[in-house]
Amino acid sequence: MKQNKWELRLRNCPCCNGQSKLEVEIPLFGWQGVRVKCTHCGVNVSTSQISELITRDDGISTPITEESLMKAIKSVADKWNTRKEKVQNEKTENTEKAVG
Repeated sequence: MKQNKWELRLRNCPCCNGQSKLEVEIPLFGWQGVRVKCTHCGVNVSTSQISELITRDDGISTPITEESLMKAIKSVADKWNTRKEKVQNEKTENTEKAVG
């Protein structure tokens, strides 16, 4: 198996400059995904697209593979690292656009 060297780098929080933390949730029930969250103010970005969709004649499966998990981690890290300063979490950002 080919291994690529990759280092996860996360900026500090764009809202309060707090430390950021990567969280991976894969519970039996409930939300599953990857999230980057500020440990101080709680602002976060997330994705639930951590599995692959494989279709077959007898049905579908949605396994979480190394490739799909790395893709989700890189996607969330990129979203976090390119956020503008003083922008709240995704729900607040969408609300501000609708109101303002």
